[in-house]
Amino acid sequence: MREEYEKIGMRRSVEGVLLVHEHSLPHVLLLQIGTTFFKLPGGELNPGEDEVEGLKRLLTETLGRQDGAKDLWTIEDVIGNWWRPNFDPPRV
Repeated sequence: MREEYEKIGMRRSVEGVLLVHEHSLPHVLLLQIGTTFFKLPGGELNPGEDEVEGLKRLLTETLGRQDGAKDLWTIEDVIGNWWRPNFDPPRV
């Protein structure tokens, strides 16, 4: 991790919470990986990439249309930011 940090700087990622209203109820959309794992859509940002533009790029890559038409994503709010201030492995 330290070598990667020295090469490209801080690794940043972004995830989106997708809310839809269906049958008068709010729903959070998740991506299903396999049969038992679910995650928010998103991923790693490119070096120097803005969080909003990066999230739009990642949503288009993951959920975009097959015909290449540009999707219009509305990004409303940043809910939180997290940092890991050292290179030690996380303890679970």
